Amino acid sequence: MIRKLPFIAGFAVLVALVSSGCRPSCDSIPGQSLASVRILNAVSNSTLLLVYIDGKLFDSCWYDVTDKYNPDWNPKHKFFTHISNYISDNSPLRAGPHTVSALDGNTQDTVAIWKGNLGDYCQSLIFLGKQHGSATQAPRAVYLQDNVREAEQNTFARFVDAVPDIDGANAGGLDVYFANSVIQSGGVAKPSLRIHFDRISDANGSDNGTGVSTNDYLEFPPTVPGLLILPIGDTNINNAILNVPYPVPTTKILATIVVRGETQPDDHDPIASVLVMEDGQCFPGTLSFYIPSFLIRMVNASRYPNLSLLIKGLPDATPRAGIPANAGKAVLDLGIDSVGAYIPLNPDFDGNSDYWFAKSDNVNDTLFPFAYTEIENQRTTFIAIDTIPHNTGTPGIDSLVLTDTVSNPPNSTMGRVRFVNTSADYTANFTFAGQAYSMKQRDVSYGDTTAGTYTISVNGQPVTLTITNDHPVTLFFMPQDASDPLPYRTSD
Repeated sequence: MIRKLPFIAGFAVLVALVSSGCRPSCDSIPGQSLASVRILNAVSNSTLLLVYIDGKLFDSCWYDVTDKYNPDWNPKHKFFTHISNYISDNSPLRAGPHTVSALDGNTQDTVAIWKGNLGDYCQSLIFLGKQHGSATQAPRAVYLQDNVREAEQNTFARFVDAVPDIDGANAGGLDVYFANSVIQSGGVAKPSLRIHFDRISDANGSDNGTGVSTNDYLEFPPTVPGLLILPIGDTNINNAILNVPYPVPTTKILATIVVRGETQPDDHDPIASVLVMEDGQCFPGTLSFYIPSFLIRMVNASRYPNLSLLIKGLPDATPRAGIPANAGKAVLDLGIDSVGAYIPLNPDFDGNSDYWFAKSDNVNDTLFPFAYTEIENQRTTFIAIDTIPHNTGTPGIDSLVLTDTVSNPPNSTMGRVRFVNTSADYTANFTFAGQAYSMKQRDVSYGDTTAGTYTISVNGQPVTLTITNDHPVTLFFMPQDASDPLPYRTSD
């Protein structure tokens, strides 16, 4: 059973379950050598993988391990766990050499093929990567044996980096801190673990793990103050892929921790998150949990020189600023005509939240309240706008909320731009890619064209934007000021 829990609650529940001895074993049928395999779909842009072993359907593996593996409506997938029988005909999976093929459940395209030996013990195959991405992101499988060590008084965990858009061609991989802040020495990042895409951790904090050794596991201290994951070498906490600033007691946990998803997702591709899978022995209903997130950012299209976004989640007595720890600075004191960075929040704590635009991070300086409900993997932009043209009188502050699920065009040579007029000062009139636009405040429109750099005339003013074929861009038209009749900002 997969449990979606806040970080501290998840560890506490898992500790209690493991220490209470509730793990039933899975004994093989006498006289038979059966392989027991746990298959995880970590291909970021595939919601479903159909996994065939030696040409016969063995398992259908959903990316969504919380809702899709559900005994109430999916009897063949009651739990996310190790299995030893083909779901196609319930025949046993014999131990020995096999060819494992993963096909995309929607297109039926072959995503990845793994060939090797499946032993008569519990093991995992993690399919990771991104379909139709770069060569370094191509989907592949990582093999792990899950019973190479036993649970002890201390906590041991091994990591797998399955985040495809921080690969060798980009920042290289992940820095993992068992802390709530970046640890540095002489200005250089000193993470607890540095791991590259498709690699396995080792006990020394590097990624030379083999998947079949006790040396793949790192030992946790008795308590960790949090979990922080950044791109390799990045010490700006605003760029955190995951930031869980909660103290966690860790005892008697033996697990594989998979970081999967994307840091710059397109359309409905998932945001980077952490999935914890219990190791040691295989049994029905693997006790696991994961740490989901959603992303929010703020745009200051108001007349106020600085604005902050304050948040009041379900457990909060009052609005708060700078949460999660330090990374919340991305939505504090944002200058005029600025697009802030995304910050990750947890749906369990912040899914149903009240928000305030404020002149500072002080609750007494709030200007405009609004409520919004977020779900995991959602990305949202909160825009503070002035509804009164040309700054006449007191600013009429309001909110414009955008869901950032912008997809790429079907044609891979094309790129997409989202136009957003935040200003009450003018109607934005222009022509782009042969299409005429006339946009008032709050209007949102889209345009597709071949990748490249373009200069368009908006109300007689030149506006330059670069279109790529890998990530859609957004062009924000901002309120006029004395020095600029048409301020604008572009962002991913």
